[in-house]
Amino acid sequence: MILIIISALISSAVMILLMPINIKKLNKIAIDKELNKISEKYPDNIEICKEILKKMENEKTKIGEEFERKVYEELKAKLPKEAIIMRNTYFATDNYINCELGYKTLQMDIIVIYKGVFVIECKFLSDGKYSKIENCKSNNKKYKGRLCAYRFIKGKETRIKKSLYGLNQNESHYRFLRDILIKRFGFITIKAITVFGGISKGKLKIKTVKQNNYISHESDFVSYLKRALGTWSFASMNENEVAKFLEMIEFKDIGREETHIKQVEYFQSL
Repeated sequence: MILIIISALISSAVMILLMPINIKKLNKIAIDKELNKISEKYPDNIEICKEILKKMENEKTKIGEEFERKVYEELKAKLPKEAIIMRNTYFATDNYINCELGYKTLQMDIIVIYKGVFVIECKFLSDGKYSKIENCKSNNKKYKGRLCAYRFIKGKETRIKKSLYGLNQNESHYRFLRDILIKRFGFITIKAITVFGGISKGKLKIKTVKQNNYISHESDFVSYLKRALGTWSFASMNENEVAKFLEMIEFKDIGREETHIKQVEYFQSL
């Protein structure tokens, strides 16, 4: 026991004697100009975190684009050859109609022109992240037409505070196409369909918000559309003329994507 106490006292004495030396070394390093110059070349923790978040957002965008491409390729392969399919199409709303959409530009993932016009919005949601997705149940106008997501936190299913900017996005696309196409061609059939991927079909508890705005899952989307083409009533339409008109008014300015993203971010922040 006495030996243990003596050893502890010796260790403490050595640490006390060495501490000033270590502090002096640390102070010397802190004011070393060469080391400071080297350290300035590397990002601090905040910059590293920002870079990681940026990469995560880019990866999220990449996954969304891959899902959109997958839906597009499946439509091309399984719809009749006469079907005209447009992808990643932009429109400047103010140039053609005096509408109350709020947006000055619209980006539409996919437009199918066959018998009628179908504007398709592709939404990829991580299955492991959510327990369910449903229409927001709130009297707050902010949540109208949006989707609320839930996940399990400490064993309790809890709504995530930030809503998903969902169904009203494609509703805006539908309204824009309806207004300009009916004005140009008279009555034609126009429908909006939002396709969800990634997330399990059973987790989607979403109901159609408005007439002509439909919900589907990636597992049965194409078969759903093919059934609709075979059973719904359609007004007479010249597909080639409609496609040429949409291509003619397409917004093709350089920087359109960046402009549109900033606009979307603004509306999502409201």
